[in-house]
Order: sequence, then structure tokens, then C-alpha cells
Amino acid sequence: MNFIREILRLNDELHLSQREISKAISKSRDAVCNVLKMAKAQNINYGSSINMKDDELKNLIYPNSNPYRDIPEPDLEWIDHEMKTHKNMTMMILHQEYLEKNPSGLKYTQFCERYRDFIASRKISMHVERKCGERMEIDWVGDKLKYIDSSGKQCVACFFVTTLGRSTYPYVEAFPNQSSTSFNLGTIHALEYYGGVPPIFVPDNDKSAVTKASKYDSVLNSSFSELVDYYGAVCIPARVRTPKDKPSVEKSVFDAVERYILLKIRNEEFHFIDEINTAIRKHLNDFVKKPFQKKEGSRESVFIAEDKPVLMPLPKERYELIDVKFAKVNIDYHIEYEHKYYSVPYKYIGEKVEIKAKPLVIEIWHNNERICTHARSFKNLYTTIPEHMPPNHQAYGQINQQSFKKWAASISLDLLEFMNGMYNGVIIEQIRYRGCLGLQKLYRANKEIFLKSIKLCNENKVYTFKACNDIFKQLINITPPPEETPIKNDNLRGSSYYGGVK
Repeated sequence: MNFIREILRLNDELHLSQREISKAISKSRDAVCNVLKMAKAQNINYGSSINMKDDELKNLIYPNSNPYRDIPEPDLEWIDHEMKTHKNMTMMILHQEYLEKNPSGLKYTQFCERYRDFIASRKISMHVERKCGERMEIDWVGDKLKYIDSSGKQCVACFFVTTLGRSTYPYVEAFPNQSSTSFNLGTIHALEYYGGVPPIFVPDNDKSAVTKASKYDSVLNSSFSELVDYYGAVCIPARVRTPKDKPSVEKSVFDAVERYILLKIRNEEFHFIDEINTAIRKHLNDFVKKPFQKKEGSRESVFIAEDKPVLMPLPKERYELIDVKFAKVNIDYHIEYEHKYYSVPYKYIGEKVEIKAKPLVIEIWHNNERICTHARSFKNLYTTIPEHMPPNHQAYGQINQQSFKKWAASISLDLLEFMNGMYNGVIIEQIRYRGCLGLQKLYRANKEIFLKSIKLCNENKVYTFKACNDIFKQLINITPPPEETPIKNDNLRGSSYYGGVK
């Protein structure tokens, strides 16, 4: 339901027209109109939609199902061919032929509307005069710069480029990779460099910005989508293999980076990314001051005079990078993020949740509702809030610990020593549940090798299931299999039965 909230945000906060909203989110104008109409009837605005759960919002906006879901769609390619091939062909004739094959098909109005939309999607593009400060186009440069770092290792610098508005004022920055984090940082630095925010971002279809590219409905990378929302802008990704959707940045990649900056620094020696960025900034300042060849002024003068005054102001605080991931709540009511485990209220076991990881905080969301928050863990493997546990588990740790230790004592004193070491210093004892179950599984697999593994762990004072499991695997691999003794049975037929010599 995020696209519904996006429509409401663009209408309520940016005051875009329905046509502009339709283009921004790659939905039809009818869809935008219907959402806004239904939202008005239900007295829903962007502020109230944020606090609604997805299911609640969907039921209010779409109370009825799609009436056309079971109706066969017309072959628009064939219709277009017939209209172009036959001089006197009409839509009425084609609609009658369509109904002969599909008696319960679309009515004439919908039939014609499908074809009009099809034609509109294939219109030849024309030159569009850019508005001042309206669009920031974003791209990675194909060429990379090789350099040797201080340790002597050969590295590669990638170049992040943006251009803004009518001036096509460029921003260039080098990064060690083309990750999502680098892309987001580059966007933040570019906005700070411009000193304002344009209403529209136009990135390429790189995975850093677009998770799923589509001609009609691209899916943004979750972390980049959060960034765009924070700055109060809208993202309109370029179509796949369509560089004309972002011509300004494509030209700046060629003119500013490949034919100017890279050539200027080609003979310089670098050891750090910061050194490269210092050189880039120097040559970039010279490039933007160069006068245009076919019009008055320079990129810098046009930017200052036309683009910068109409930019939206930057937020008071810099955007805090968020890494967005999705996870399924495990049976022990924890989710995993970067090999650390964080508890979730037990009622969400088996549910898919959204993780929003900030530098110091982990937020967990479900159905557009934040269900819990944790301080980010850099040391402890498990972070568990007791209130997230079911009532019968809140006193479960000590009982479970005693039962496991009782089992260990019945096997050997070495195993009991190992178990005591596992629980030593543990505050939330339930986190050892998986490890103890793993030990029992290894014991059932091979008792003799398991006990040898436990003894070696005790000698080295390593009390973790992982250590025991690693030693167990090594020992099981070097232990020869038991010799097979021939079966002696009077009922065996023998070699003579098969024609062999007895």
C-alpha cells in the first residue's frame, strides 16, 4: 500500500497535479484520481495514512474487487497492425470481432481506452524544456580509475555523477565501490553541494537505486526510497536502456568526467580515495566556470541565477543512512541482521518483517507499524527483551538449563563441565537453547567422537557449540569406517549357482 501513501503525499505536501503524480509513480491517471477520490470520501490524508496498517488502508481505498479481472484482454499488437494495414478499418469492427471470440469481453469504451493507452505508450519522444531546479539526474560512470593504496594493493575508484536543472550543474565524487551505501552517500553529498533539494530525482536503473526495473512500475531500493522520502522529493527512474530519459547526466559523464577530469588526473599518483576527491573538486570547479559554446554564461552562473533560488531547503539535520532488509521471525522469536539476533514480540513468529538499521538503532516494522526497537549490538550475539517472550518462557531459562545440565551429568563429567562453561556469564539463558539441542544431535550421531570433541573443547577452554561441532566434523572425517565382516549363511547360493568355479 506504499504507492497509495505516495499518491497522498505528492498531493498533500508537494501539491502535484494528477498527471504529475501519475508520471512520478508510473500509474495511470485514473488510478491516481480514484485513490484521491476515495481518500477524500473516507476522509483520509497523508498524515492519517501513515498510522494505518496496510490491510486497513487497502480495505478503505479498494472496497470492491477489480471488475475486469476475469475478462480477457484484447490483442493490442494485432489491433494496431489492423488499424495501420487497412485504410478503412474502424475500432467498431475490431471490437465486434473481439466480442465474437470473447462474448463476455470488454465493452466498446474500455476496448478503445486500452488501445489509446497502448498508442500513448509508443509515442515518439520530443525535446522537453527543463524547468529550473526541477530534476537531479544521477548515474555511475562506466570508466574507472586504478590506483595503488598505501599497502601496495591495486584498487579501483568508481565515479558518482549528478546534474541539476537547466544549468546541468554537475557534482562528481569517487567511491571505492558502487554499493547502495555509496550511492546514498553520493546523493546526500550532492544535495549538500547544491545547497538545496530538487523535487525530482532521476536515477539510472542500477541496483543501488532500483531493485526491480520496469517500464511502467519500477521498484525502488528500500534504503534509497527512505532517503528520497526524507528529503521530500519524488523518484522517477529512467527506463531501461533509455539514456534519453537522463540526457544531462549522460552528457556530463562524457564531458565533465571522461573528457575532462579523468584526462586531467591521468598522470597523477593516488593512494587514497580522499586524494582523488580533492583532485576532482579542483578540476570540477574549473569545469563549471568554462563558458558555454552556444549560449551565454557558464554552468556555474546559470546554476546560481536560475536553479539554486528555486530549490527546496535542506532539512535541518543530515539524513541518517538506513539499511532496509526483510526477514522472517524465527520460531525463537528473533530475527537476524548482520549475524546478530534481535527479539520480536512472540506473536509475530513466522511473519515477514522489515528491518530498518541505523548506525546505532535497529527498528523492526510489520504491516507499516513499528513493533520494537533495539540498540544496535556490536558485541552480544543475542539481544532479547524479556517482554517479547511468551509468559511460559519468561521463567523458562533456569528450568531449561537445569534439564540440560541433568542430561549432561548423566553422560559424563566432561560434558557437564562443558555445559557449565556454556552458561557461564549468560544473562538470557534461552539463547543457549539451540546450542544444547545441537549437542544432543551430535551425541546421537556418534557418542564416542562427541565425547572426544567435548574433552578437547574443555582442554582448550572453548565452550561453544560451534567449536564442538567443528572438532566433531574433523574427527569424523579422519576416523576410519568400521570393517565389514562377511555374512555367513547356509542359504547363500555361492558362485556355482551363477556358473562360476566353486
